[in-house]
Amino acid sequence: MQLYFYKYQLSGNSFILIDNLKNKTSLLKSQIIKLCDYSFGVGSDGLIILSSVLGMDFEIIFYNPDGSLSFCANGSLCALHFLKKKNLFIKIVFLKHLMGFIRQ
Repeated sequence: MQLYFYKYQLSGNSFILIDNLKNKTSLLKSQIIKLCDYSFGVGSDGLIILSSVLGMDFEIIFYNPDGSLSFCANGSLCALHFLKKKNLFIKIVFLKHLMGFIRQ
């Protein structure tokens, strides 16, 4: 399987970001753990998947290096930076994440 990703860093945290806005990528927990492993994978403090979701502009799905779902403010900022750089929103964005919804 070929996987395209971006590597982000913010405030001492590094993240693997996957653009899944076309909802074509699916990862197993074991794959997330392997990707986040600094010794055997890309290495990161978390993995972010950006997906499309009905009724929202985007969904941010954040995984810890152990494969568990979580929320990360630094990871969310990286995701918003990515979306802004890709011109996927101008001023206001509605997104969904594990802790609820954000209007930015």
